[in-house]
Amino acid sequence: MAEHEHETVDHDQAGDGPPESFGDIIRDEAGNLDADDAQVYFEKLEADLAEMENRWKTSMADFQNFQRRAAGNETEARARGVRDVCESMLGALDSFDLALTQDPASLTVEQLFGAIETIRAEALKAMARQGVLPIQPEVGEPFNPGHHEAVMQQAAEGVGPGCVAQVFQAGYAMGERVLRPAKVVVTPGEG
Repeated sequence: MAEHEHETVDHDQAGDGPPESFGDIIRDEAGNLDADDAQVYFEKLEADLAEMENRWKTSMADFQNFQRRAAGNETEARARGVRDVCESMLGALDSFDLALTQDPASLTVEQLFGAIETIRAEALKAMARQGVLPIQPEVGEPFNPGHHEAVMQQAAEGVGPGCVAQVFQAGYAMGERVLRPAKVVVTPGEG
């Protein structure tokens, strides 16, 4: 068929009758669509589809780039966290090294104990710089199951029921998160 001839498409076979229009294409009085108008309309639909497909591909590529950047950022953040902790522990390691250079034959128990206290203080400062603080309950303090772990129950003179009677091991928390609860002896509750 020549390009200048108009082909019409009969859509009256749908059952309920044809819609009045199809996009920007209006049916003639006989209910037929003009083929040239339909061709222009479908070319526009194809162009819109190609644009949407291009947008989709661009969005997918952007999302994949975002995922790669996020994974890289997570890896870098973990490495930075490990590096920060290690750097904060250097003072404690230096104190260990200094203590190990001492002559054991001339070292007194008091000097050894002092060195241990210094190293412990350095380690606690390093942990505090990272936001980690000790949980050190006091005898007589009410038992807190969120911060304390009861390893046994035992009555203690002058300590009320359901309270800490003895501390076996300090706990540690980072903000609201308990890294390790304090291990305690608890007095039996009333009952």
